Amino acid sequence: MQDIFIFGGGAWGLALGFALSRKNRVFILSRRDLSNQGISKFNPQNLDSKTNREIDSKNLQKLDSTAINHNADSNNSHNLDSINSSKNIESTLQNHSKDSTNSAINNNILQNLDSKNPITNKEKSSKNPNNSILHFLDSKASENASAKPFQIDSHDFASIYKSSNNPLCIVAIASAFLREFLTNATYLKPFSHDIKILAASKGIEQGSGAFMSDILESFFEKNNMCYLAGPSFAKEVRAGLPCAVVIHSKNKILAEKYATCFPFFMKTYIQSDVVGAEIAGAYKNVIAIAGGICDGLGLGNNAKASLLSRGLVEMTRFGKFFGARTKTFLGLSGSGDLFLTSNSTMSRNYRVGFALAQNRALDSILHELGEVAEGVYSAKSITQIALKHGLYTPIASEVQAILEGCPLQVALGNLLSKR
Repeated sequence: MQDIFIFGGGAWGLALGFALSRKNRVFILSRRDLSNQGISKFNPQNLDSKTNREIDSKNLQKLDSTAINHNADSNNSHNLDSINSSKNIESTLQNHSKDSTNSAINNNILQNLDSKNPITNKEKSSKNPNNSILHFLDSKASENASAKPFQIDSHDFASIYKSSNNPLCIVAIASAFLREFLTNATYLKPFSHDIKILAASKGIEQGSGAFMSDILESFFEKNNMCYLAGPSFAKEVRAGLPCAVVIHSKNKILAEKYATCFPFFMKTYIQSDVVGAEIAGAYKNVIAIAGGICDGLGLGNNAKASLLSRGLVEMTRFGKFFGARTKTFLGLSGSGDLFLTSNSTMSRNYRVGFALAQNRALDSILHELGEVAEGVYSAKSITQIALKHGLYTPIASEVQAILEGCPLQVALGNLLSKR
């Protein structure tokens, strides 16, 4: 059994916390009070006490051969659309023409989603086929699906970390705040040469244009780093719905160690294209904003397919400039995550784009979301990098122009006129 420390109590940090608690003892460090998430504070005086679950340690030590695959997989995960928007944006979606065949959203979906989706339906019927499938998956794994992570304070980190069992760490801090977090997290400095980290942050730092690996590897050892990628909405992960993810690292042994920590319903693949995973993870959020705009304007399925296919070409071209591999963009880390994020209202970036298409002010949209939409930050970083190196990024450039106030009609005209 591993002890895992997660830095960040946002949606993704919580989702990973609950998922990994099925097989491990998980501690979340967050400035937020997570008690409303059903998470208890851990008492450092009880370091030797049993956790809130019984678990077969022998099973945990086995490397699940079905959980690790060293080959790239270009299959896309199934997109189970669900509404996770606030009341105003949801109202906007409900007003979207139900007769339109051009949009991925219609009133019937909006009216029936909560009753049919295993995530939002609190009174699941025992006859629901989704329910039986999830029970089957849980029964296949020697895991405790009801286990929960603990919350700890930063001043307790050192004592708990030193007493922990084979500690591993996960960073799930928004890219815009990652450097600030690491600079202020002085409690991590004594362990900077030994600490193992899986980065779940996606984005490119504004101003510097630094990738997440650039930032993290300025604080920690490069050989101790792994990077998580792939199509995986936090809400579905927390609900235990199946997905496939990729762990990228130059340290194959460490990546495999992280892979064994993931629950049965999360299929893991091991790859080594760190820069490709980072660029794909950042760029797809920008294309997702464009996807939301496309659907919000009712431009049609032809336009949407063209947008996503050209968006994939654009992000691949950008990545290859920095040494990324083409196959990374054709697999889970690239096209898989792109297609998921650009087509679902569960995506914050998609919802930003959809609301922009309704002439909503960006500040109002972001305030309403209540969480970071990484594409808003990444769009500016990508366009700055493109300008510096002379890279052709037409979609990202027009998204950034829209975010700065360019009329949608002008941006659309610019895209159509570019060759």
